[in-house]
Amino acid sequence: MRIYGQDYHGFVYIWFDRAERKFGIGSHMGPIDDGYISETGWLKDAYKKRPSHFLRRILHWHSTRDRDALYHVEQQWLNLIPDELLGNSYYNLTKIAKGGGWPTGKPRGPMSEKQKRQIAETMTKIKTGVKRGPRPKHWKSNGRPGVPKSQKELDARRRSSGQ
Repeated sequence: MRIYGQDYHGFVYIWFDRAERKFGIGSHMGPIDDGYISETGWLKDAYKKRPSHFLRRILHWHSTRDRDALYHVEQQWLNLIPDELLGNSYYNLTKIAKGGGWPTGKPRGPMSEKQKRQIAETMTKIKTGVKRGPRPKHWKSNGRPGVPKSQKELDARRRSSGQ
């Protein structure tokens, strides 16, 4: 058993979500049992909903109080993720240590076209519900069976049924 403040001051971790089969890599400067989960919002939200589906492994125990050195080690682990798996097999959207992006309260810097594309693809998958598969053929384009697509179609149905 490692003792915080004596054996370590922080760590690099990897979470595995057994339900979604996704990973999340990050770091934390603090004790392992302080309730910290992740700075990655999607991972944190999923963990809150179903904590029993998550497993955490410590990839590196950090023995100094040097936060930049901890970020350096985290960056080395992030660099091992293939780009095409960001946002797909990993909750991480970028390979940036230090919280994965821009500091809170500061304006975002310019994003590369690749970052914009990855975020757009991930958001599209979420919005369209890719995991649910295609909609049944009898469903209307708005996603609900038997619901008219437009006000015109609704009015025509009402007239034909005598309402």
